[in-house]
Amino acid sequence: MRAPVPPYVVIPHNLTPHRFIRWSGADPVPATPSAGQDVDAVAGYANDSGVANAAFFPIPGAPIVVESGGAFSNGANLATDAQGRAVAAGAGPVVVARALQAATGAGQIV
Repeated sequence: MRAPVPPYVVIPHNLTPHRFIRWSGADPVPATPSAGQDVDAVAGYANDSGVANAAFFPIPGAPIVVESGGAFSNGANLATDAQGRAVAAGAGPVVVARALQAATGAGQIV
């Protein structure tokens, strides 16, 4: 059985794919969160254009692919770094996800 596709919205912005984003501003636009900050969605592709122009909203049971910002183990609690990548959550950051696959370093799509 395939995992469900998370809900998403197409947005008129060229985003870095597989990175966490949050809405910012009076007329909300997607922005890179600060390190350890809460997130609203993950940037991705709504079509085959090669442009990351969609915001995917996480829902329980629907995995979302993200870019790692460092090494972490399978099952680790994850936070965001200052570039919107997934990193192991320490004692202070907001936990935004749980790893379903380990990463051995930065730049991996997991």
